[in-house]
Amino acid sequence: MRSATWLVVLALLVLPGCAAYLAADTDTNSPAYATAQTIGVPPGHLPAPGQCRVWIPGTPPGKQPAPGECATLAHRVPPRAMLLYRPANEPDRLDVTYFDDRGLMASMRSYDIRANQGAKSAR
Repeated sequence: MRSATWLVVLALLVLPGCAAYLAADTDTNSPAYATAQTIGVPPGHLPAPGQCRVWIPGTPPGKQPAPGECATLAHRVPPRAMLLYRPANEPDRLDVTYFDDRGLMASMRSYDIRANQGAKSAR
């Protein structure tokens, strides 16, 4: 629970200027509407409920950093990577924080990791 609270506080501090972008990005009618599988993470490589995982697009699944505590991993996200988080109380949800070319938080989305389910609004 502390990890989820930490992520929300961090998002509130870093992303206030991105509110309009986030609202558009999480619209389930937008072209970005997708399932967690669309982001390129095989289901067996998702973090366990209550944990995070840094995911580096273009890196083979077996070469990705190991999952762990969100508070630790949030400081280890390289540029153009994603921080994946599965809330312990909602294991079918995957929260994804996208980082830009400078390694700064760019946007966040929540996905339903069940097959054929779409994006949920960011929290």
